[in-house]
Amino acid sequence: MALIGLSGNYRLKKNIDAFAYDSLPRIDNLWKINKAKTKTHGSEKVLIANALTNDRRQKELTTIQNAAKDINEGFNACEKLPRQPEQDITYKKVLADWEKWKAASQEYVQIHEKYQRYGILNPRKIQTELLQQG
Repeated sequence: MALIGLSGNYRLKKNIDAFAYDSLPRIDNLWKINKAKTKTHGSEKVLIANALTNDRRQKELTTIQNAAKDINEGFNACEKLPRQPEQDITYKKVLADWEKWKAASQEYVQIHEKYQRYGILNPRKIQTELLQQG
């Protein structure tokens, strides 16, 4: 009877160790990536607001920059973790998708900065005015 308990205890310890040393760091870093992605998306939405002060605009751009750093840190930490072959395939797909998302986000910020350089702080308003002019 004691052998059954000892065997079960060993399996439980092994599973807890696997979770604590393999899965938990991965989950933590993926959470960090997702949180930063959400911050970026939120800041991008705020940047298209009609009435936005320069200070608030700069705050949102800084949030996007900091979130990009957090995402890179999360992926760098994930890169160092061991993966099973099937996990590695999924991880490489996620990295490819991340690169596409990152490029789109950077393009968004570049377009926003270009509008700012030309003094266009409310592109929607200008578009509406131009459409009304015919």
